[in-house]
Amino acid sequence: MLRIPSRSDSRFVLFLCSTALLVTAFAVFATYGGLKELRARDMWRAEANSKDLTKAIRQSTINYIEKVEISLNTIAYEIEKNINIEKEERQQIEHLISNQFLIFKDNESISITNNEGEIIFHEGLHTPPKFNIYDREYFINLKNNPKTVLVASPVLISRLSGKPVIIFSRAYTKADGTFGGIVAMPVPTDRFQHLVSGYTLGKKDRLSLFSEDRSLIVSTDPTTIDAEASPNNLTHPHPFNDHPDHIIQDGTHRHIDPSDNTTSIITIAQIPSANMHVLCEISEDDYLSDWYNTRNLSLLFVGFFLSLFYLSLCVLYIFWRRQKEDATRLRESNEQTQTVLRTLRESDNALAAACEVGGLGTFILDLSTHTWIRSPEQEAIFGIDGQHPRTQDAWCTLIYPEDLGGLLDYFAERETSGDDEFDIQYRIVRPSDGALRWIHGAGKLERAEDLSVRRLIGAIKDITEIKENLDRTEHLAYHDSLTNLPNRLLLADRMGQALALAVRRKDLLAVCYLDLDGFKPINDTWGHSVGDALLIEVARRLQKNARTEDTVARLGGDEFVVLLCGLKSEAEVEQAVRRMMESIATPYCVDGRPVTLTMSMGITTFPRDAEQEADALIRHADQAMYEAKRQGRNRIHYFDAEKDRLHKERQTHYNRMVAALEADEFQLHYQPTIDLASGAFAGVEALIRWRHPERGLLLPGAFLPDIEDTELTVPLGEWILREALRQKQRWQDMGLSLTVGVNLFGYHLQQDSFVARFAAILAEFPGVRPEEVTLEIVETTAMRDLAAISEKMWDCKRFGVDFALDDFGTGYSSLTYFRRLPVTHLKIDRSFVTDILENAQDQAMVQSIVAMSHALGRKVVAEGAETLAHCAALGRYGCDFAQGFGIARPMPGEDILPWVREWNRPEPLTINPSEASA
Repeated sequence: MLRIPSRSDSRFVLFLCSTALLVTAFAVFATYGGLKELRARDMWRAEANSKDLTKAIRQSTINYIEKVEISLNTIAYEIEKNINIEKEERQQIEHLISNQFLIFKDNESISITNNEGEIIFHEGLHTPPKFNIYDREYFINLKNNPKTVLVASPVLISRLSGKPVIIFSRAYTKADGTFGGIVAMPVPTDRFQHLVSGYTLGKKDRLSLFSEDRSLIVSTDPTTIDAEASPNNLTHPHPFNDHPDHIIQDGTHRHIDPSDNTTSIITIAQIPSANMHVLCEISEDDYLSDWYNTRNLSLLFVGFFLSLFYLSLCVLYIFWRRQKEDATRLRESNEQTQTVLRTLRESDNALAAACEVGGLGTFILDLSTHTWIRSPEQEAIFGIDGQHPRTQDAWCTLIYPEDLGGLLDYFAERETSGDDEFDIQYRIVRPSDGALRWIHGAGKLERAEDLSVRRLIGAIKDITEIKENLDRTEHLAYHDSLTNLPNRLLLADRMGQALALAVRRKDLLAVCYLDLDGFKPINDTWGHSVGDALLIEVARRLQKNARTEDTVARLGGDEFVVLLCGLKSEAEVEQAVRRMMESIATPYCVDGRPVTLTMSMGITTFPRDAEQEADALIRHADQAMYEAKRQGRNRIHYFDAEKDRLHKERQTHYNRMVAALEADEFQLHYQPTIDLASGAFAGVEALIRWRHPERGLLLPGAFLPDIEDTELTVPLGEWILREALRQKQRWQDMGLSLTVGVNLFGYHLQQDSFVARFAAILAEFPGVRPEEVTLEIVETTAMRDLAAISEKMWDCKRFGVDFALDDFGTGYSSLTYFRRLPVTHLKIDRSFVTDILENAQDQAMVQSIVAMSHALGRKVVAEGAETLAHCAALGRYGCDFAQGFGIARPMPGEDILPWVREWNRPEPLTINPSEASA
């Protein structure tokens, strides 16, 4: 039937719609105003950030250019002062520009020309035999219009390095005031790259330096420079392309790129002293990224709020409609009540039938009259007939005595707690056959006005078979199916209880892990049935020797665990274990033949083993059992907690070093070696250091001993080789030729793939001369397999490298190893060198080693030359080379070249030929 809305309905709907429109309008306008203010704030911050970045880079560039100007002015002043250059003045000028070049070691060179453009002084990484810059535009400009101020050239390609550079130069004059030449310093554009790098920028932001002719010098945006950059193919930033004829104006403005219609904030600042401009470009996508997120979240929140508001209005409307409809339904429900009553009577009949089919019995226990009303189905379950008394006491007499007290307490607790439902399981004894049956009862409690329980109404079901099946399933879940012993699950549960009791009573608890020796051959010979019979007999013997409080469990196969509880001393553990060992060792009868079994046992005891987790104690006992197997079987071994702790510490240290290698935390330092005969620098030894994030710089003794014979030495050893060769390549590129010694791990050298891998690493550095590489090994490495190690060394020598025997004198110092190994150098350990100034025995030892080595055609290197006096003494003994703190401490690779330049042969190293021969 179609219902026509009333006038009150229409007014209510109109009110809801008006409210919705007003709230929506307020939310939209409030959100729009807030987002507009936030956008203006972010744009102001972006402009301020652009100005600050431009100012910072401009100031950094000016500071650097002023530094260059001071250096060139200093050199020009010295040239003008010593215009008539003699030998002494020439050395003074060369020394000056050398010192100035050290200040600008990242640059290519510093040059001084005459008035014809010829280089008369030059200091740098690339030194040409003859060089003339008369055709360079910057030289021509200065010659025609001499300036004593700094002049910067456009970006040029260096004729020496082939890289883009900016030539900073100034003229100097002769005594008569005429043009004398220029002082020039080529600065690679990479140097300016450092000035614009290191700032936090957005993905599309960039910082750039441009010349006055709009050519790009450097930029943080790699897409603005061609991979093969030269002054002719440097691309221009798009803000200058819009108006190529306009003068570049300093300041901040917004720019719209016509190529992709993106908006940026551009700030430009001029550097007058170098005819450069700094440009900072911040993309709208970056400086408004937070605003975009805020906008999206705001719109999402407004949408969610409006959705929730509209939903509330809908709920309100639905609730109002339902209130009106409920009154109608109430009238209709009264008409249906009679029909429901008729249906209920029919349902009672159906319920009685269902109880009969489902084995349910119903009952009412009236506590006020102490009467028991029961259905025929309950009488059948309880094993009684209609003549059985119908009283509360008669019901109680059927309950199993051990369960009656708990049942009464359960209902008493329900009465006081106010819970009106019950669900309980209990046992009864049936009078008809005396059988013990499990009953599941459920129902509700009816209360009187004083809230006391008046009646119990419920149903019962016989669940005896279900309980028996559950008990069998639970037993199978916690017991071994073959021996019926507890399995790992039940053992863990009992161990948890035993540990708690041992802590409380301060008792001793022992976990014994047993494994039968030689059980597999019996299984293979007589079959699994005989093996199973033996396992059952072993289980019986173990249980026979166990006490009531102990637990014997089978974990699987021929492995058993015996948990001994409540012990007071280690002696009791020993007695119990010996009984088990003797019992298991008693011969068995298999197929009419006697068979003897032994077992290996690992034991851990609590609280000596402080672990309080069952799995941990079982694992420790298992480890001890394997140690007993390793020592020869048929024995007992106790778990060593301290040894296990040390093993875990070593493993933790090993894992930390693996992470350190992956994180590039290692570095090489290099200790110089000198030729004692001439005092000249001879080479370096590469020494590993660990720059630990928390502990600082660590020496090898703090981290290498624990990994000497582990697989980690292979990747670490290859890293050392590769890093040392890379550093040698750098030195060669700088014109420094020297020998580099690299220590090898014994485990690394023993690998079958060592020679092939070493050849591959050498191939990565084709510029390195192998004859200037020395691989150092210690005596103990050769002792492991002299033939194999010697063969690998000969294979490596075919590449051109040499070998040195390190730490000579600390091991066996066998002449057999020394004579058979293809080593060219012997290194005397520092322990023999430190006291040679005072200890006659050490003096004699060093002299003997030197004489022996020279007789066998080997050179001798002495370690531990702590003072120049040590070096002088070693020289008198005929030692060839020395290294130690008296010469130089180990240093980073970049410090070697300055050290070599400063090294002069000290006087104490001067050796009288007659003293050397003596």
